[in-house]
Amino acid sequence: MSDAAPWQSHLKPGEAIVWSAEASPKLRKAEIARRRWLAVLLALVSLTLAFGFGWKLYETIVTPQSSADLGAAIASPIYGMIGLTFLVVFIAQLTRLNPKLTPATRYAATSHRILAADDTGAITDEIDAHDIAGFILGGRRSAPDLYALRSHDDLNVKTFAIEHIEQPLEAKAVLEQQFAEAAHE
Repeated sequence: MSDAAPWQSHLKPGEAIVWSAEASPKLRKAEIARRRWLAVLLALVSLTLAFGFGWKLYETIVTPQSSADLGAAIASPIYGMIGLTFLVVFIAQLTRLNPKLTPATRYAATSHRILAADDTGAITDEIDAHDIAGFILGGRRSAPDLYALRSHDDLNVKTFAIEHIEQPLEAKAVLEQQFAEAAHE
């Protein structure tokens, strides 16, 4: 099976695949593990801080002379708010224990556009050649991702991400060469 076979149904008349790549399952699993460990670490730190500020709130309220102490009266709501803030951070990190990656796992470029598709072959994103302002590498130093910047002035328009591929530097060189004319127009 050729690299162009999964893309045939998505090609416009006159288009041909000039580059394609698939997301590495190994890199996707590593990204999930990295995000999960970060969530666990932040959850533990925030739970510890929430408990610490909760304990200080308890000590401030339960101490017999706290009702007459102006410092305790000011500190109690502050301890409570900080403790609740860290508790909210803890709960938010629990929701991040099962991170979701972008659905795109296949990428291809024609002379007119770049496509991204999921495992089923459905197109998840595409960018036309005249919309490409350039390419940058970003993310982790050990396994960077490739981003096609859109030429729109609108900052709310997202970049086109080519994530978790094995050879992002080579892909960047090929795509820059392919779309160099479109980027300078």
